Amino acid sequence: FPRINDLLAKAEADKQAEKEAAARQAAEEKIPPEEKAKYVALDCEMVGIGTDGKTSCLARASLVDWYGNVLLDTFVLVPDRVTDF
Repeated sequence: FPRINDLLAKAEADKQAEKEAAARQAAEEKIPPEEKAKYVALDCEMVGIGTDGKTSCLARASLVDWYGNVLLDTFVLVPDRVTDF
């Protein structure tokens, strides 16, 4: 059974997280759609190539907009055998 102190600490952490989420939501609502349209996020996935796998090479690139909608998600042909994932 969980101890009471652990339950109280979790309840307090949950309450704080909920408060922070509400503050983020309120701040985001103030940003106009025209401003949000200017932002994208880029994620690059790298693999190791070569005999020792220590040479990094781009294997996948992804772009999302402000809302998380996928704009681009593509694999990239690497020039050598992948030896480290």
